Amino acid sequence: LVETAPVSVVWVPGNHDATTSYHLARTVAAWFRNCDRVTVDVSPSPRKYLHWHTTLLGFTHGDQEKPQSLPALMATERPKEWAGSTCREWLLGHMHRSRQWVTQPVDTHEGTTVRALRSLAGSDAWHHKKGFVSGERGRAAIARAAS
Repeated sequence: LVETAPVSVVWVPGNHDATTSYHLARTVAAWFRNCDRVTVDVSPSPRKYLHWHTTLLGFTHGDQEKPQSLPALMATERPKEWAGSTCREWLLGHMHRSRQWVTQPVDTHEGTTVRALRSLAGSDAWHHKKGFVSGERGRAAIARAAS
Protein backbone atom coordinates (compact mmCIF):
# COMPACT_ATOMS: atom_id res chain seq x y z
CA LEU A 1 0.00 0.00 0.00
CA VAL A 2 2.80 2.42 0.83
CA GLU A 3 3.91 2.34 -2.81
CA THR A 4 0.51 3.72 -3.81
CA ALA A 5 -0.32 6.24 -1.06
CA PRO A 6 0.56 7.27 2.48
CA VAL A 7 -0.58 4.69 5.06
CA SER A 8 -2.09 5.45 8.47
CA VAL A 9 -2.25 2.63 11.02
CA VAL A 10 -4.63 3.29 13.90
CA TRP A 11 -4.32 1.12 17.02
CA VAL A 12 -7.64 0.67 18.81
CA PRO A 13 -7.46 -1.33 22.05
CA GLY A 14 -9.88 -4.24 22.18
CA ASN A 15 -11.47 -5.89 25.19
CA HIS A 16 -9.49 -9.14 24.81
CA ASP A 17 -6.12 -8.08 23.45
CA ALA A 18 -5.29 -4.52 24.53
CA THR A 19 -1.73 -5.35 25.58
CA THR A 20 -0.90 -7.72 22.73
CA SER A 21 -2.34 -5.44 20.05
CA TYR A 22 -0.51 -2.45 21.56
CA HIS A 23 2.82 -4.26 21.29
CA LEU A 24 2.00 -5.36 17.75
CA ALA A 25 1.25 -1.73 16.80
CA ARG A 26 4.50 -0.59 18.44
CA THR A 27 6.36 -3.24 16.44
CA VAL A 28 4.76 -1.99 13.20
CA ALA A 29 5.72 1.58 14.17
CA ALA A 30 9.32 0.49 14.82
CA TRP A 31 9.49 -1.42 11.53
CA PHE A 32 8.37 1.66 9.57
CA ARG A 33 10.18 4.25 11.72
CA ASN A 34 12.27 5.46 8.76
CA CYS A 35 9.38 5.53 6.29
CA ASP A 36 7.75 8.96 6.15
CA ARG A 37 4.77 7.51 4.25
CA VAL A 38 3.63 5.36 7.21
CA THR A 39 2.21 6.73 10.45
CA VAL A 40 1.14 4.59 13.40
CA ASP A 41 -1.12 6.01 16.11
CA VAL A 42 -0.50 4.14 19.38
CA SER A 43 -1.86 6.87 21.64
CA PRO A 44 -3.76 5.56 24.69
CA SER A 45 -7.19 6.93 23.81
CA PRO A 46 -9.79 4.20 23.16
CA ARG A 47 -11.28 6.40 20.43
CA LYS A 48 -9.25 7.62 17.47
CA TYR A 49 -10.11 9.95 14.61
CA LEU A 50 -8.90 10.59 11.07
CA HIS A 51 -9.98 13.75 9.25
CA TRP A 52 -9.46 13.96 5.51
CA HIS A 53 -10.97 16.88 3.59
CA THR A 54 -14.70 16.66 4.39
CA THR A 55 -14.62 13.16 5.86
CA LEU A 56 -14.29 12.45 9.59
CA LEU A 57 -13.74 8.84 10.62
CA GLY A 58 -13.95 7.60 14.20
CA PHE A 59 -12.51 4.30 15.40
CA THR A 60 -13.30 2.48 18.63
CA HIS A 61 -13.61 -1.14 19.69
CA GLY A 62 -17.22 -0.53 20.67
CA ASP A 63 -17.46 -2.53 23.89
CA GLN A 64 -17.73 0.54 26.14
CA GLU A 65 -19.79 3.09 24.22
CA LYS A 66 -23.35 2.70 23.00
CA PRO A 67 -23.51 3.00 19.19
CA GLN A 68 -26.17 5.69 19.44
CA SER A 69 -23.87 7.86 21.62
CA LEU A 70 -20.96 7.82 19.16
CA PRO A 71 -22.13 10.69 16.90
CA ALA A 72 -22.40 13.04 19.90
CA LEU A 73 -19.00 11.86 21.19
CA MET A 74 -17.47 12.62 17.80
CA ALA A 75 -18.96 16.11 17.75
CA THR A 76 -17.80 16.75 21.34
CA GLU A 77 -14.30 15.30 21.06
CA ARG A 78 -13.52 16.74 17.61
CA PRO A 79 -15.64 19.90 17.23
CA LYS A 80 -13.47 21.57 14.56
CA GLU A 81 -13.26 18.44 12.43
CA TRP A 82 -17.00 17.82 12.93
CA ALA A 83 -17.80 21.33 11.72
CA GLY A 84 -15.54 20.87 8.70
CA SER A 85 -16.96 17.52 7.66
CA THR A 86 -20.01 16.43 5.71
CA CYS A 87 -19.27 12.70 5.78
CA ARG A 88 -18.95 11.19 9.27
CA GLU A 89 -18.54 7.53 10.07
CA TRP A 90 -17.60 5.34 13.03
CA LEU A 91 -15.94 1.94 12.60
CA LEU A 92 -16.07 -0.53 15.48
CA GLY A 93 -15.37 -4.19 15.93
CA HIS A 94 -16.74 -5.49 19.22
CA MET A 95 -19.77 -7.24 17.75
CA HIS A 96 -17.71 -9.57 15.54
CA ARG A 97 -20.32 -9.33 12.80
CA SER A 98 -21.31 -6.81 10.17
CA ARG A 99 -23.91 -4.33 11.31
CA GLN A 100 -24.72 -0.72 10.51
CA TRP A 101 -26.70 2.13 12.08
CA VAL A 102 -27.41 5.47 10.44
CA THR A 103 -28.55 8.30 12.65
CA GLN A 104 -31.19 10.68 11.42
CA PRO A 105 -30.07 14.19 10.54
CA VAL A 106 -30.75 16.61 13.40
CA ASP A 107 -31.13 20.35 12.76
CA THR A 108 -28.49 21.24 10.16
CA HIS A 109 -26.12 18.34 10.92
CA GLU A 110 -25.72 15.49 8.50
CA GLY A 111 -26.33 11.98 9.81
CA THR A 112 -23.49 9.81 11.08
CA THR A 113 -22.99 6.18 10.09
CA VAL A 114 -21.87 3.73 12.76
CA ARG A 115 -20.59 0.53 11.20
CA ALA A 116 -19.57 -2.66 13.02
CA LEU A 117 -16.92 -4.69 11.22
CA ARG A 118 -16.48 -8.45 11.32
CA SER A 119 -13.74 -9.86 13.52
CA LEU A 120 -10.29 -10.73 12.19
CA ALA A 121 -10.19 -13.61 14.66
CA GLY A 122 -11.02 -17.15 13.67
CA SER A 123 -12.95 -19.64 15.77
CA ASP A 124 -10.86 -20.54 18.81
CA ALA A 125 -11.98 -22.76 21.70
CA TRP A 126 -14.09 -20.00 23.29
CA HIS A 127 -15.87 -19.18 20.01
CA HIS A 128 -16.49 -22.87 19.34
CA LYS A 129 -17.89 -23.38 22.86
CA LYS A 130 -20.29 -20.45 22.37
CA GLY A 131 -21.34 -21.69 18.93
CA PHE A 132 -19.71 -18.84 16.95
CA VAL A 133 -18.29 -21.14 14.28
CA SER A 134 -19.74 -19.96 10.99
CA GLY A 135 -18.52 -16.37 10.79
CA GLU A 136 -16.21 -15.37 7.97
CA ARG A 137 -13.11 -13.49 9.09
CA GLY A 138 -13.35 -9.78 8.49
CA ARG A 139 -10.88 -7.34 7.03
CA ALA A 140 -11.18 -3.75 5.99
CA ALA A 141 -9.07 -0.98 4.56
CA ILE A 142 -10.05 2.60 3.99
CA ALA A 143 -8.72 4.25 0.89
CA ARG A 144 -8.70 7.97 0.35
CA ALA A 145 -8.30 9.70 -2.97
CA ALA A 146 -5.19 11.75 -3.55
CA SER A 147 -5.76 15.48 -3.40
